[in-house]
Amino acid sequence: GDWCIIAAGSVLAPYTTIPTESLVKGIPGKITRKLEEKDKSYIVTAYQNYLEKVKKIQQTREGLV
Repeated sequence: GDWCIIAAGSVLAPYTTIPTESLVKGIPGKITRKLEEKDKSYIVTAYQNYLEKVKKIQQTREGLV
């Protein structure tokens, strides 16, 4: 589903369907809770930070910084 977090090291069976806004962890992977707005905000912030770092690396490689 959309807006899911699968914890590192979790193992899911093939073709497992995860409901939207779920946190999954464990072996086997199990839904532990529904994501909250703060979780979704964290995902967006982490994504934006990642894009900024990629941009800086690209600029450094191109000699622009």
